[in-house]
Amino acid sequence: MTERADPAKPYQRAFAEHLRELREQRSITDHLLAESVGVTTQYVQMIEQTRRPPTKRILDAIVDSLCLTETDAGSLYHAAGMAYLEARGWDPSRFNGETLSCE
Repeated sequence: MTERADPAKPYQRAFAEHLRELREQRSITDHLLAESVGVTTQYVQMIEQTRRPPTKRILDAIVDSLCLTETDAGSLYHAAGMAYLEARGWDPSRFNGETLSCE
């Protein structure tokens, strides 16, 4: 049985879906990606199911293994950053768009 992503965590789900999409566009299996990155297939599956966030080192290795363009790499890093914040309790609905100023 496949575990589904938590619908209450849209950024984590978006990151996982984006990673899977980039991997599948390149016809790379989760097993091949795991082997290239140096992790288990189960670890890659857990990342893609939002059950485990990747470390920075693993994310760097994924970007290298998928041979991502600068644009694709940037969007994946951005998605990972938003997912990281969300996993640690950041609530984007509380952000009202104001910016900080350094005076």
